[in-house]
Amino acid sequence: RIGVGTGSSTGIFRTFILSLDDVQLSDAGVYQCIGTDGSTTQRENGTIHVDVPPTKNDITVISTPSDGIVAQGMPFSINCTVDSVVNPIPNITLMRDGTIVANATQYTLTYFIQSAADAHEGNYSCLVKNRADNATKYLSNLIDVQVPANIETFTSDINLPGSGIVEIEQGTDDRLKCTASGDPTLIVQLFHNTQLLNVSQVDTTVYANLTFVQIGQDNGTYSCKAQNSVGSDDDNLTVIIYEKAAVTSFNNSSRCIRTNSIIRLACEARGDPSPKVQIVTPDGNRLVNGQASVSYSLSVIASSSGVYTCVANNKYKSDNKTYTLRVAVEPSAPTGVDIAVGAGINVTRFSWTAPQDECAVDFPLSNYRLQCTGGGTTPIDVTLSAPTTRRDVSESVFQSGVEYNCSVRATNAIGDGRESIPFVLKEPDASPETPT
Repeated sequence: RIGVGTGSSTGIFRTFILSLDDVQLSDAGVYQCIGTDGSTTQRENGTIHVDVPPTKNDITVISTPSDGIVAQGMPFSINCTVDSVVNPIPNITLMRDGTIVANATQYTLTYFIQSAADAHEGNYSCLVKNRADNATKYLSNLIDVQVPANIETFTSDINLPGSGIVEIEQGTDDRLKCTASGDPTLIVQLFHNTQLLNVSQVDTTVYANLTFVQIGQDNGTYSCKAQNSVGSDDDNLTVIIYEKAAVTSFNNSSRCIRTNSIIRLACEARGDPSPKVQIVTPDGNRLVNGQASVSYSLSVIASSSGVYTCVANNKYKSDNKTYTLRVAVEPSAPTGVDIAVGAGINVTRFSWTAPQDECAVDFPLSNYRLQCTGGGTTPIDVTLSAPTTRRDVSESVFQSGVEYNCSVRATNAIGDGRESIPFVLKEPDASPETPT
């Protein structure tokens, strides 16, 4: 393989030629030419450098993960390795879409990214070169940075975002809206507890139009779930369906009650949460309180009259109903008393206006009593049944020339009422004076 040939001679000079066939890296080194004439020796060194150029087959390019799919924020790496000996030591340049991202003069280059981002996506290649030549090899797959599913907002049209709690009045319409992001394609779904809801979708936002009617059925946890091939996310809203407090009944009609009677004041209310209920007296004192339904047995006295109030309240509303209790008493005095002397043949007519009392319906008048007294005479005492408000009295019962004080009073089941303002009746003398 190595041969020394004798070249041409010129005078005293002679040329020798060293020929190398199929040069190998092992042929590199220092060669020495030695010349001697028997008495004197001369040496001259020469160095042979053997360059080994890189080839594409010498280069290995791999990524971790091997398929090049990386979740956003996760680490990944690319390794460029020169598997065969090249000489001189090569320079390795890693490029992404033609832009240099790493460079080293060595046989292996590792490019490590701690947190993958969109900017790291692309087509990676390794360029290996030395002074002999260069070669390029591409990564077999693209680096694809994918974004795991992420729920950005999950809100209700009624409540402001952020609280995670939606308070909705029973029977109210509302819309739940969930917006998610991610790459590749997302699947976004809404659930009530574990039941999948029907939704409409625009891009990566889904909507559920709901009517919240049943407190026990429609409240609970509503979930938005988003997922793609590299991750999933979920968010929850707690829906509280409420009913405003409302008084449903409280002693439906106003009544007149006798003193010393017992009346049951009963109030019922509804609402969710269950309302606090109390009965308040006309002067503001609280008789009783409880939840949803209360009652109180009231012993009626004269001062019990007035407006009683049932108040129900919960977190969402206060409501009330009133009941007017009237304590029945004796009738008031008749008014408008009038006397017509000689209204008929030998009669005196008494008339009056019946008392106008608020308890007249529950305790109607039973009778009237007309009384007249005059000095030294027999009192006149006449009773007549109501509702008659007129009485004719024979003039024969009145003595001529006597002045009578008369009054009328009404009676009901409670007792005798106050007498009217007294009025004076004077019968004229029986015979006229003698003419003169």
